[in-house]
Amino acid sequence: MMKKKLHEMLSAESITTLINNINDAVFIHSEDGKIIYVNEKALQLYGMAREDVGKLSIVNDLSGPGAPVENVREIWNKVLSNETESTVVEWVAKKPFDGTAFAVSIQLTKVYFKNKIAILAIVRDLSKEKQTELQLRESEERYRLAIECSNDGVVMVNSDKLVFANQKCAEMFGYDSPDELTGKAIATIV
Repeated sequence: MMKKKLHEMLSAESITTLINNINDAVFIHSEDGKIIYVNEKALQLYGMAREDVGKLSIVNDLSGPGAPVENVREIWNKVLSNETESTVVEWVAKKPFDGTAFAVSIQLTKVYFKNKIAILAIVRDLSKEKQTELQLRESEERYRLAIECSNDGVVMVNSDKLVFANQKCAEMFGYDSPDELTGKAIATIV
């Protein structure tokens, strides 16, 4: 009810002005899933022209490999049945003309656009975040290998208890495995 009152106060032009100033890609879909509006960021992110938008399909043209396209109808119905909450999904998107796939988070909300029920999809590109996560995991793996393969005994202690020891440390204290040291009080080992 509140959304409808808000919609009545805003014209379609003011809504599109707001949408065009959002830093994420924005799609407005008709109730049956047809794309009826996108902002400039969506055109840039997906590498498409405005005249192409009406010809494209979420499932066939904008979803990449691994996207759970078989769940689109279920997700759509959930959004349409909910007046107050958004639905957020992680998705594999793709640029329709070159096939480049990229990770996105999509926030879907039932709205009224030009006096009709519609779905607002705010699409956030997760490519940089996913790349940062990958780099962090690779860095952690390099660090872990450096510590585990070190010729020096390495331990981490928290409140006088060992929380980590490498293999060299275990050997130095006569243990077969670093796991035998984990949890022990440092005073009982030294």
